[in-house]
Amino acid sequence: MARKRTILIYYSHKETLGHTTRVAALADALIKGYGAKVSLHILQGGVPQPYIRFPEAAEIINLPHPFDTRASFKGIREMRYVAERARAILNNARRILPDIFVTEFFPFGRLNYMPELLPTLQHLRRRNVAIYASIGYPYLLNLSDMKEAKFRDMLGQLLQLYDKILIHTPPGLEDPYFAKTISSPGPQRRYREFFDGIKEKIIYTGYVVPGKVLKGTAPLPSATTSGQSTVVVSRGGGAVYPKVILNAIRAQALLGNAYRFIIACGPATSVAEQKLFDLHVRKYGTGNVILHRHIPNLGELLATCDVSVSLGGYNTAVQLMRAGARAIIIPHHIKDAPLATTDQLARARLMKEKFQSTVIDYADLTPVKLARAIEKKCRAPRPGQAPTVWFGGATSSANILMKYRPDK
Repeated sequence: MARKRTILIYYSHKETLGHTTRVAALADALIKGYGAKVSLHILQGGVPQPYIRFPEAAEIINLPHPFDTRASFKGIREMRYVAERARAILNNARRILPDIFVTEFFPFGRLNYMPELLPTLQHLRRRNVAIYASIGYPYLLNLSDMKEAKFRDMLGQLLQLYDKILIHTPPGLEDPYFAKTISSPGPQRRYREFFDGIKEKIIYTGYVVPGKVLKGTAPLPSATTSGQSTVVVSRGGGAVYPKVILNAIRAQALLGNAYRFIIACGPATSVAEQKLFDLHVRKYGTGNVILHRHIPNLGELLATCDVSVSLGGYNTAVQLMRAGARAIIIPHHIKDAPLATTDQLARARLMKEKFQSTVIDYADLTPVKLARAIEKKCRAPRPGQAPTVWFGGATSSANILMKYRPDK
């Protein structure tokens, strides 16, 4: 009997869902596709997310002292325990003896994780272990630093440790949209040069569609009345943009009984936020708002609703494209960042151009503006569904990892 292929995956998050659910979907594809042929181990570097459903056959290892939380979006981090986390990663790698080590998002982002990852990367490289990166989209978070020669050299040396880079989008689809979000000629050139320089390592896998990775019972919304439209509102993990929920509750009150809203606040919603959301429902509610912390079957609701209102996160956008749903996108971005580009801005532009989605800037969001956008979107025809071939990313990635041969 052939020896199992042992795979060790490292990822972290800021209490959002995108990175976690891509890893969970990849884990599911590996276990379902290869069963006893794979031994799968996952190093989870963020705050534990007990509502996530990983395959039972996968070993989940929570690293100590996570320093990235939802507060990291405001620049708040606690990094005193890097050495301890580095030892934990290296000790687990020595125990597990992987054939392949996969880092999710790193080194395209989260370079502040380098001190804890570098000892393990160097150790595994010396042992001829294959090293892969799993990247959601063609985006370099530290692009503004690429103007510095020392940074370019450091990143270049880091990327030399990697055998392949799996980018989980269809080939050539998102790259132009990311490039267009960069307004300055210098950063645009550095973006092109960076991706041209590593093109031999890149494999575009297609989108990774999130499965039913959230634990819990599917909500049972009350039946709609005759002619009532269903609007599904979601903000991903719930780490940012609480006014999306507040404005949606008030927009439903403006729209009245012709519209039923199902709202997913996000599992990372704080206690204070949840109290505020509940207060708004009591103050403005018409009996047509169903509020949930998270919705395990969100993908099914997005496929059947009349209109979706959401951020521009990877998971939601992928499900909207696959369903051909009417969508209003409120992309998350940090305006005072060195570069204004983010993955959500690029994805919102793609959704607007190819799927007629409506895009609203969070700073401009009001209950009236949102209500009017929902009314207009409900009257619009549904966009066509994206091609099926766009969505095989989890299976494709699992096949690539399992078919790797060390002598190739």
